[in-house]
This record gives sequence, C-alpha cells and structure tokens, in this order.
Amino acid sequence: MDSFREFLINNPHYFGLLFVLIGSTTLLASIYDAEWLFGNVSSNTYNLKKIDGLVNRFGRKRARIIYGIFSVSVIISGLVWFTIYKFYYL
Repeated sequence: MDSFREFLINNPHYFGLLFVLIGSTTLLASIYDAEWLFGNVSSNTYNLKKIDGLVNRFGRKRARIIYGIFSVSVIISGLVWFTIYKFYYL
C-alpha cells in the first residue's frame, strides 16, 4: 500500500485516471441497474449519504439518475485533474 501511495505522490496525474475509472464503473452500474449497487436496499434508512437513502427517498429510477449525474461529475473532475497535472503542472 505504501508503494501505491508513493506512486501517486510521484505521479499525481494518475490520481485523475483513478477518478475516471471509479466514475465510469459507477456510471455503468447506474445505467445497467446493477444489483450490487442498488439491490438489497434496507427499507428503514433515509440517510442520503448511502445508496439506500437515495432509493428509499426518491425511488430506484430517480436514484439511478442522480447517481449517474454524480458519476459524470466524478469523471469530469478526474479528467480535469489529469489534464492539469499532466500538461500544466511543472
């Protein structure tokens, strides 16, 4: 784990690619209605910090849309991070 941390410290532009990977995975999960993300929802929680809260409060379809928008924002921020550190950071 320390070698991975040192790698990211020495190459900060790859941290942006990690954001793109995470955002792409969650975007595909929201598009294809992945059971591992939206399934097995506890019906007694309305905590919006968890997927269960989004599904219980807004319904599964709207929660997928909200999570998809969040995923696109994570992808965009990862691309911005990558671009800044790869091409403009000295």
